[in-house]
Amino acid sequence: AGANPAEEEKRSMRRALSALAARCPWTIGLEGALACVCRRLFAHLEDEEEVFWVAVCIVEDLYPKLYTPCAQAAHEGKEEVEEHLMSELGQTLPEVASRFRELGIPI
Repeated sequence: AGANPAEEEKRSMRRALSALAARCPWTIGLEGALACVCRRLFAHLEDEEEVFWVAVCIVEDLYPKLYTPCAQAAHEGKEEVEEHLMSELGQTLPEVASRFRELGIPI
């Protein structure tokens, strides 16, 4: 009998998150947030490795640049934070931002 698709999806998610934690150990404690990010990525990208590398770009390239400004902007409201995120994403990782727009992935 073949593998249950739901179980295989869970295993893929676990592998992607484990690989991300191994590459970026400072993300320990952010598992819930990263699981949400990876879940959204898996909804639009079929390849587990592609999900991993996009998540790595988010964690290594975007998160350090966005954390402080977003924390400061949080009091301004959700729309302003989302605009800031998209602006930074477009400037920092234009290829990723373009792919997100192409796939309809919201931040």
